[in-house]
Amino acid sequence: MKPEVRNERVLSAILEIQAPATKLSEIVPMLHEVADQVDTVISWEIITRLNDDGSIPILGELEKLGETPRPNAKINLGLGRPLAEE
Repeated sequence: MKPEVRNERVLSAILEIQAPATKLSEIVPMLHEVADQVDTVISWEIITRLNDDGSIPILGELEKLGETPRPNAKINLGLGRPLAEE
């Protein structure tokens, strides 16, 4: 985070990061550590692509990390992008 915004007070903030699934075992414990240090509500979500069979590729890893994922879904079909070159 930029130093000039670290001490700002806000009603709601969204922090987005992009990381490969191989980093889950590093990121999830950091989320718990940060959540223990701040006096606010934190909710987090993970966005991932499904496997060809429709399964969620990271569920097993999250369960190994002690998480109980709720695999609710928002499905983006990509219909808003052009399918052919213009």
